[in-house]
Amino acid sequence: MATRPVNAPNHASTPEEEAMRSDDSLEQADAKDSREELKAIGAEIDSIRDSVAHIAEATSHYVKRRVAENSTDLIEANPVRAALWAVFAGFLIGRLSR
Repeated sequence: MATRPVNAPNHASTPEEEAMRSDDSLEQADAKDSREELKAIGAEIDSIRDSVAHIAEATSHYVKRRVAENSTDLIEANPVRAALWAVFAGFLIGRLSR
């Protein structure tokens, strides 16, 4: 009687076993693709975050400039009214700080 090696399979692979091996390799490939997609999405999110920060900064500068221009224009157009508002604001701040 011939001896069989210890690790040798005692039967041929069944179609189910082959399908399971194929599924495992597909799952590994899908996992790799998923990791690559997540890295790409993360890079895109970082890019969008930088763009939004830049837009917010530019918008802030624009609003500050426009407020300053409008305030100057309003004061030039109505100097008496502006002076009265300044006196009123000073009075309120003085009363509230006591």
